[in-house]
This record gives sequence, structure tokens and C-alpha cells, in this order.
Amino acid sequence: MWLRDGQIINPSLIRADDSFVISRATSKDSGSYICVATNTFNGTNVFNASSPELLVTVKARVSNPDISFTVFKESYQSYFCVVSCQSTRGTPPIRFSLFNGTDLVSNVTVQERRATFKIPVVLDQHLGLFQCQASNSNRTASSRWIPLEIVPVGGPVTMHLEYDMAENYEVIYLRLYCKPERGSHPSFQWYLNKNPLHDQGSFYYVFNQLPGQSILLVSVGEVSAGRYHCEVSDSFDNSTVINSKRCYLDRKVLNHIPALVVGVVFGCFSVIVLLVSACCAAGVIFRRRRYVEATLVLDNCLTEPMMLIIGARLTLEKDQWETACEDELELSMYGEDVVTGEEAEFDHASEDSVDDWIQYKKILEEV
Repeated sequence: MWLRDGQIINPSLIRADDSFVISRATSKDSGSYICVATNTFNGTNVFNASSPELLVTVKARVSNPDISFTVFKESYQSYFCVVSCQSTRGTPPIRFSLFNGTDLVSNVTVQERRATFKIPVVLDQHLGLFQCQASNSNRTASSRWIPLEIVPVGGPVTMHLEYDMAENYEVIYLRLYCKPERGSHPSFQWYLNKNPLHDQGSFYYVFNQLPGQSILLVSVGEVSAGRYHCEVSDSFDNSTVINSKRCYLDRKVLNHIPALVVGVVFGCFSVIVLLVSACCAAGVIFRRRRYVEATLVLDNCLTEPMMLIIGARLTLEKDQWETACEDELELSMYGEDVVTGEEAEFDHASEDSVDDWIQYKKILEEV
């Protein structure tokens, strides 16, 4: 039988010739191996013999390391950074090397998966592109390239807010953003009524999106009312501190409609009323103008041809009426009743006049 670190290996893995083969070795197969031979008679072990201990080490290849750096202040205007190289897999010892471009900065062999390098730095200068390399066998693993440039915080610190509303349009949550104009390693601190707000509280939560900005989440209520502002400094040096403007926030202020909004709404309503009134007035003026134009056209049509026709018609009717009156006078002198015939003739003349008017109307339309 075979033992690994004093533990019996599963017999199903042992071949018929008592050999033990590891087909795909991993770091888990590392350890001390011993082969034990036993002579048994009547169910009793009579003799045991063990092989010499065989120490097997299976090296796991090192994974691509991660690279990062932290800046520190050593003395007045003297700074350095610590570059960290770390792999998640790999059997020690591991040799780590730090490169600036193609130049080797330093290397070290350690019995763990992490190594650090100390580099002096100068603020506001681009110091190059750095990369970590790790090796524990014939294979070398490399990290990503990172630029090394330390920019101190500066410029104004801006703070703006966004909010979330409930179904009744009341503000219930706030998001306050704090962002400096520049700075590669800023440190943020929020304040409420000059009291610092750390990480998380009963009504707030601080979320830093380094290196760009910090976000303060606030639940609107009585306890959250007050003046907010943020403070920004360098994480490696707090000698320079920049404050944002202070902003007073409470439930009434947040749910108050600004005077500008009221003015804009009222102004838009007034403009709409004026437009509607102007359209109505223009419609009235246009209709009156059309009526005057139509009257003038009709007068022009009646001036020459139609007035002649109407005058001739009136003269004819006058002559017929005088003739009818004379006939009626003569008949009355004889006392004869001939009203029916004259009335019939007069009715016939009336019918003719109606037809004539229809013709006059057609003439008017043609004119």
C-alpha cells in the first residue's frame, strides 16, 4: 500500500503491479510518499517493510500578478510610493521583478505570493509606465502596465445633488456628489452641521468612487436636516484641505416649488391666453372684412346692368298698373262685374314677374 503524509491512498488508484501513477499532478499532490509491504499469515501481519520516504513537490505555476501602489509622505516635500505585486496562485518561492518600461527597477525572491518595492516620487511629474513580472518555473507571468503620476488635489471642489421622489412627488432620498477639479489620490470627508459623517449612519451612507468623486446617500427626514459640505485633501498629505460650498437641506426646502418655476408656468399660461385672444380678434376682423368686401362687390354688380334691368322692369309694371286702373274705372261705370278676369290677368302678370326675377338672378350670377 501507499501512504501520502501518513494517510493511506485509495487502493483504487494503485495498479496491479503495486505502482502508483499521478497522471496530472497539481500542488495538492505534493507531500511525503512511502510504500509499505506487508507479509500476512492466517490474517496476522507477520512482517512489514517500508521504502525510504520520497518527498514530492508539485509546483503550481504562478498567475499573472496584480500591481498597485500607495503614496506616502516621508518628510517635508519628500514623498515615496510602495509598489505592490501580488499573485493569487503559484507555489513559492516566487521571483518578482519590477520594470519601468524596459528598465529593470528591482527584483526579489520571496516565500509568498506578494512582494513590495519602494520608489521615490516627485509630485506633478509623469514617472513612467510600471509592470510586475513573476516567475517560479520556466514561465513568466506579467501584470498590466500602470502610469505612475502623483497629482495633488487642487482647484475648487464642486458639490451637486440628485434626488428620488415618492409617488406623491415628495423628495425622499438625496444623492450628494463631491468632486475636486484635480487630484490623483484624494481623500473625502463629509460633514453635517460641521459634524463628520463616517462611512455609514442611521440615515446616510458614504460611497467613494476613487479617484474621481465621493457620493453621500441621504434619507430625507427631520434628523437629516442641516448644512452639508464635503472636504477634500490628499490621502498621503493632509496639509492641503479644500472645502466645498455649504448647502442647507431639509424636507420643506426640498419640496418647495422655486419662484422661477412658478414664474415660468404663469408666463406660459399668460402667453397661451394672449394667443387665443389674438386668434379670436383676428377671426372677428377677418369676417367683418369679408362682409364689407361682399357688400362692395354686390354694389358694383347692381350699378350698371342690373340697375337698368330693374328700372325697365319697374317702368313696365307701372304702365301695366295704370292701364289696369283705367280699365277698372271704365268697368265700374257700367256696373259690370269683371273682377275675375282682371284678377286672372293680374295674377298671370305676377307669375311672369316671378319668372323674370329668376332670370334676373341668373344674370346677377353671370355678372
